[in-house]
Amino acid sequence: MNVLILHGTDSNANSNWFQWLAEQLRVSGWNVFVPDLPQAERPAPLRYNPFLDQQLPFTLDGQAVLIGHSSGAVAALQYLQHVRPAEPVHAVWLVSGFVTDLGWEALTELFNPPLDYHLLQTLSEEYRLLHSKDDPYVPLGEAKTLAAKLDGNLLLKEHEGHFSLGTNPSYSEFPELLDLLQS
Repeated sequence: MNVLILHGTDSNANSNWFQWLAEQLRVSGWNVFVPDLPQAERPAPLRYNPFLDQQLPFTLDGQAVLIGHSSGAVAALQYLQHVRPAEPVHAVWLVSGFVTDLGWEALTELFNPPLDYHLLQTLSEEYRLLHSKDDPYVPLGEAKTLAAKLDGNLLLKEHEGHFSLGTNPSYSEFPELLDLLQS
């Protein structure tokens, strides 16, 4: 499998659980790319997509998995919509994903262009969403709406915060996500 992991706002490839997950998947023979997205303090597909076009070391196809955390979840959807692979990718995993700019000035460019959820439904074999009921940044309704728009499976967790070190000190690793990916 080829795996693209995208971090969120004000984050980078070495934050949270991203490198831990990448290393665990590499040990299992997976090809993993975890880039530092440019100017991540203001996520923008019009900047991210050309960067990923140039940097991604593999093709998005039936052997590809996309994983996005927070605004990286939206960035993963934006990139998938941008690329429009000839065959659906194997899976898209969205951790603490959302459907609006959450009223944050830093996220106003994230939904430009708008997401085409009907198109996105055809571009992945499955959408899996992980969300914590106590996420301090992304209300549960955002995850429920995203799951409905993508016809995805929403896995709700208790007391996990934003699946990040800032809200839960255990998130230098993410063994549950690893298990789900390998099952």
